[in-house]
Amino acid sequence: MQKHILLIDDDPDEIDIFIDAFRDAGLDYKYDAAPNALEGLKFLRETKPDYIVLDYKMPKMNGLECLVEIKKMPSLEDVPVVMYSSSLDEEIIETAQILGVSGCVVKPFDMRMLPSLLQPYLK
Repeated sequence: MQKHILLIDDDPDEIDIFIDAFRDAGLDYKYDAAPNALEGLKFLRETKPDYIVLDYKMPKMNGLECLVEIKKMPSLEDVPVVMYSSSLDEEIIETAQILGVSGCVVKPFDMRMLPSLLQPYLK
């Protein structure tokens, strides 16, 4: 059965790059994307993906705030959430871990590296 990833990211180019990188790596997933945290939460009220990949730096509600709301949803308690961003620092990562994130990945310069960096969390 094909695994399902929800990507929550406000940058449509990043979403395309993410999906292309995974497809180029031969990883066969179903992909859905939400353009911001609020739309992501709306999607998660209706659908349970196998994995959630969450950008940290978004307007209105950042990744940590979205993570708090995700963790309040009992139906998602077993869904791994990976936060990624180019602006993750030690304090943000520590806070995300306290809030229950499965992992944090600092965006690489070469997005082709992203699948291998996320693979440990996508089991």
